[in-house]
Amino acid sequence: MRTEPAVRTTPSTEPGRRWRARWSRGMVVALAAITIAGGPFGAAEVRADPGAAAPPPALVESCPVQVSTVQGVAVEIKVHNAKPHHFIVPQQQAAATAYDQEAAALNAKKNAAMANLGSCAAATNRLSAGGKLMKPKPQTEDRLKRGQAALNGQAPPSYPAIKGNAKTKVWEPGRPLYEALRDTAPDQKQLGNIALQSKNWPEAESPDPAYPPEDGRTIGTNDDGTPKVEADHIVPLARLFYIPGFVKLPPRYMYQVAHSPMNLQWLSPKANRSKQAGEAAVVTGADPNWVQEQQELELRVVAQLTEIIKQILESLGIEI
Repeated sequence: MRTEPAVRTTPSTEPGRRWRARWSRGMVVALAAITIAGGPFGAAEVRADPGAAAPPPALVESCPVQVSTVQGVAVEIKVHNAKPHHFIVPQQQAAATAYDQEAAALNAKKNAAMANLGSCAAATNRLSAGGKLMKPKPQTEDRLKRGQAALNGQAPPSYPAIKGNAKTKVWEPGRPLYEALRDTAPDQKQLGNIALQSKNWPEAESPDPAYPPEDGRTIGTNDDGTPKVEADHIVPLARLFYIPGFVKLPPRYMYQVAHSPMNLQWLSPKANRSKQAGEAAVVTGADPNWVQEQQELELRVVAQLTEIIKQILESLGIEI
């Protein structure tokens, strides 16, 4: 009795696993514009997801490299799935095995890419602190690229102590980067009345919390009636360069970290300009309790930014 060779096929009809993540303000978004399904024998199918025609703009802006990588892998999977995938074994065992091996490799690549995207999304979601991350203008991004290229792999020394180190000296090799960030720091008008450190603008003519109540200092008033406040960097820009890995962040991510809502707070112009690149203790006449709160806040934000920078770099495959 003659036995016919088995026909091996790699159908892709099983429902896909939709991978979603929470974005700021509880909005559920797809991490990619596709749903990828794994079938028997390692086959993978890319299907259009009508609920996620494209990655959300906020995700594309905050994690552009990771989004691009996921989309690139989706294209590779689509090309793979378009190849002939019906094999007669044992005659075509080698071709079947090669096809399965390619599918397995692509599925592993897909999983890694989506994990990195999810990690970046989580990190930048923390940076946004319920608000929105700012996107640098093309010319700013170019300045940062040039400044980073000029470093030629140089890294700053260890992070300077906060207490006892009132002013932080700009790391000279990184000065072009520092100036590019300083020149593009967001102002009150750009940001609007958003919550920074869970606090919106203080009311005009209300007591200035940076100074003792008995001094009678108040928040000023702009010509349009809004309170006169400025967005202060909790961790001064000069100090950011000493956080491990900061200078290795691609320009878009460097800009987002520096000017993130996590690293900003509303201060009166007098307190902000007195602080400059130092700690709150250098603010002339500042309230001692406010100074203590500010020092604790900076330590917390330094720790948070250190974690986030590490997470973003890992999602990009960059070593600190």
